[in-house]
Order: sequence, then structure tokens, then C-alpha cells
Amino acid sequence: MPLAAGAALYGAWLARRELRSAPQQLVVSADAVSLDGAPLDQPALQWRGPLAFLRYRDGCGRLRYRIWWPDTLDSTGRRELRLAWPVQTPTPDSLSMAP
Repeated sequence: MPLAAGAALYGAWLARRELRSAPQQLVVSADAVSLDGAPLDQPALQWRGPLAFLRYRDGCGRLRYRIWWPDTLDSTGRRELRLAWPVQTPTPDSLSMAP
């Protein structure tokens, strides 16, 4: 019982911290992606159905994530993000081709 109460209090603390955090602004341009005015290093956007996952490195080199669920990013926002995100086509490795 004490463990359940501790888990509930910790969950309430996390929810309060999340509600008090300021919203962030993601700007996607043709040459760079920035979050709150700071350029992102190695940004990668992945889609899994209606979920969007942004993986990037911050100024200190730490790996960070942002995840948008359907209740935080509506269909219009998802479409805007898909259209604004630069197309990332991997370059073929010449060593993997047959001679």
C-alpha cells in the first residue's frame, strides 16, 4: 500500500511539472530545424501511424526526444509537419554495390 501511494504521488508530481512547463516552438525551414530558437543537431523525424517521434541532439550533445500523440498534434498539424520536414533520402553506399 505505501508503494502504491508513493507511485500516485510521484505521478501527480510529474503531471504538475508537465502542466507548468512552457510550450515549445518547433521551426522547420529548408536548411535547419530549430526548437525555441536553438538549432537542432542531427534531427530525425519518424512516423508510426498518427504518432510523430523527433530525435535530435541538444547543444551539449545529449540525445533528446519529442513525441506527438494524436491528442497533442491534430491532423492539420501532422500534415503541416509532414510537408514542412525536409525529405531525407539516404545516399547509396558505393561499397555495397556489385562491381
